[in-house]
Amino acid sequence: MPSPPLHAGAAWLLACAAGLALTAPLAHAGPPAQRPAAPSPAVDPAAMAAAKRMGDYLRTLTSFEVVSDATVERVLDDAGDKAAFAERDTYKVRRPDAFFVETESDRRHRRYYYDGRSFTAYAPRAGIFAKGPAPATIPATLAQVYKDFGIALPLADLFTWGVEEPPPGPVQRAMHVGSVKLNGVDTDQYLFRGPRLQWQIWIERGERPLPRRVSTVTLDDPAKPAFTADLSWNTAVSFPPETFAFQPPSSAKPIALKLIDVEERPPAAPQP
Repeated sequence: MPSPPLHAGAAWLLACAAGLALTAPLAHAGPPAQRPAAPSPAVDPAAMAAAKRMGDYLRTLTSFEVVSDATVERVLDDAGDKAAFAERDTYKVRRPDAFFVETESDRRHRRYYYDGRSFTAYAPRAGIFAKGPAPATIPATLAQVYKDFGIALPLADLFTWGVEEPPPGPVQRAMHVGSVKLNGVDTDQYLFRGPRLQWQIWIERGERPLPRRVSTVTLDDPAKPAFTADLSWNTAVSFPPETFAFQPPSSAKPIALKLIDVEERPPAAPQP
């Protein structure tokens, strides 16, 4: 997942769940001569099926809006110290060839526009924008801007889940953690683990298996930075074409696309 990352509390919960999974068969064991129950598989087929069902449902959404309220951990230095930052990301999507994405935190603010022909990145605080030609589909555009310019949109797996069998990449562990009411919605919580990333996902129960929370931890970074996002969905929405077409303010200045994806701080408050 492009965004990093898991709290110690969540990791503790998962460790407890794993411990219960290992000890539960003992409580129901038969006479000593009876063969013990087989251990649960590392990759639970039911967990994989739940993720696939979610992806299949996302594939049916041709127009949607999703707002992500996230906490992002960033590694500050070689000592492994981390700081947590709040971030809000808003997606307005029209498949297969248009999106508007706005991501805002206390450190930077970006708006991304894609209209099926061009991709534009705009930094409102700095008053600069960069625009270039783009492929004809959303996945191809995301791949190109990452390859050519290092721009990784937060939660870009919202698109991957809809076109590939999720979760993407090799899966070494998959399990159902439990059921929980999340922000008033009944969900099932699942954990998946690969060689580089561990991620949890809370999937809405019922006829709309939407991801309602995503939590990841980057395993191949010694600091293991974490990312957690709560997702609010509107799946019954349509957008006018101008939603995806960038109209630069008169004061905005064009720059090279490769220069725009840099970290920034909000303007300092004037000193008395």
